Amino acid sequence: MAIAVARGAFAEDPLDPAMEILVPIPGSGVSRNGAEVALAIAQAASAPITALAIASVGAPLESERRHGRREDVEILREIVRMAGYFNVGVRSLVGKGDTQEAVRTAVGKSRRCLIVLGVSRRPGETLSFGRLAAGLLKQSEHSLLLVSS
Repeated sequence: MAIAVARGAFAEDPLDPAMEILVPIPGSGVSRNGAEVALAIAQAASAPITALAIASVGAPLESERRHGRREDVEILREIVRMAGYFNVGVRSLVGKGDTQEAVRTAVGKSRRCLIVLGVSRRPGETLSFGRLAAGLLKQSEHSLLLVSS
C-alpha cells in the first residue's frame, strides 16, 4: 500500500520529469520497503536519490544509541548494495538530532523533492504511521510517498 501526497512543484506541474528523491531511514525494518520503492522510482525517472540515516535519539543508554547507529549504517550499506541492482547511484547522509529537522536539512532548497518513507500502521482507532510520517504530513512542503507492506 502507498499513500501519495503531491505538494509544491509536483502539484503545480506533475509532468515535469525533474525530481530528487529522499529516503529517510529512521532505523526500522519498514525503511527497507520505502528504499526499494524509491530505488525503482529513481531508476524509472533517472532521478538522484539520497538515503538519510537518522540517529536514534532519546535512547536511554549510550550502548542503545551506539547499537541503533550500527543498525542505521547497516541499513545504509544495504540500500547502497540494492542500488547496484537497480543501476542507481545513491548518496548517503547521516542526520543528527530531531528527525523532522534532519529531513528538512537533507531536502535543503530542493523544489522537486519526493520524500519516500517506509511506514507501518500503529495500533489504535485513528490511522497513524508514526511521528515522522505525521510530522511530514503536517509540516513538509515537499511531496510524500508513504509505503507500507
